[in-house]
Amino acid sequence: ANLRGADLSWSYLRWASLIGANLCGADVSFADLAEAQGVWQSRPIGSRNVRLAVWRKGNKLMANTGCFSNTIEELEKAVQKKHGNNEHAQDYHEAIEQAKAHFANQPQP
Repeated sequence: ANLRGADLSWSYLRWASLIGANLCGADVSFADLAEAQGVWQSRPIGSRNVRLAVWRKGNKLMANTGCFSNTIEELEKAVQKKHGNNEHAQDYHEAIEQAKAHFANQPQP
């Protein structure tokens, strides 16, 4: 599903599977993702003040922020290339570590 730019704030998405969904620019503030397939979301971060969404796809962690959608490893490379070690990079690195910790404590499907 292409949800680019969709306003999903306050949406009830319990049992929703967002695997393969394009959430580029989507506002998922206050959405109920309680039973979604392993979705984690940050506060607004980075130079564009957007949220980072991370989910498990098989044995990989996928990431979406702004128009970026790829693995969390590719996100780390993109952040380093674009931001180096500035404050935005630090925000992304903190969020990435929080997401990794979240999924480390979750059983794999």
